[in-house]
Amino acid sequence: MRRRQQIEFEGYCLLVKIKKADEQQEYPTGIFQQGEQEWEWQIPFSMQTLSTPVRGYVVVNQQKVSSFYQ
Repeated sequence: MRRRQQIEFEGYCLLVKIKKADEQQEYPTGIFQQGEQEWEWQIPFSMQTLSTPVRGYVVVNQQKVSSFYQ
């Protein structure tokens, strides 16, 4: 029986900036905002091509974006 990963965050956010993977940073990260709050989470490589800013519904597990719907 598989255990479902605990969702750390789920809701609408604004993706304001993407930091692409490079020699210093193994994985790309996105900076997300909701009101006065701001988070930086690891994003899938496929999200690196998004034009920011973009609003969407994000689900985060273990500090990683598992889904982002525009």
